[in-house]
Amino acid sequence: MYGSFYDGYMPDQDSHHWLPHRYLMPELYQPHFSNPLHRTPYPEVDASLFHESAVAFKGLMSDASKLMNALATNDTLAYNIMDAAQRSDMETVKTLIQSTGVKKDVEVDFNPDGINMEMVSTISGVNCCKLNMVLRWR
Repeated sequence: MYGSFYDGYMPDQDSHHWLPHRYLMPELYQPHFSNPLHRTPYPEVDASLFHESAVAFKGLMSDASKLMNALATNDTLAYNIMDAAQRSDMETVKTLIQSTGVKKDVEVDFNPDGINMEMVSTISGVNCCKLNMVLRWR
């Protein structure tokens, strides 16, 4: 026999208090079987954009690697970027970042605690992938 349990209360015969009692209510049972004839239709899988996004993202990672290597090995560059940011000289910050050899445009935002850099790649005019880098300097 199939059914679902329902928590109800039944009076205790001796004390006339209501006590929890579980009983089966077969009318509430609805089977959850998978019926192949009633499946939700999904569109045919086309992984071409997904694949192109992965290729484009590898380019972003390459640029990010160039930038991080330059910051990690060139103390003067790191100092100059931080100095320009503290003076709110966004143009100099972007110029210094581009001087590391990155090919993509880098959106930059900074605050007293650190710098946020974002690179975006597009395929056919559609943003396909984004790489965010956040570095603390204080």
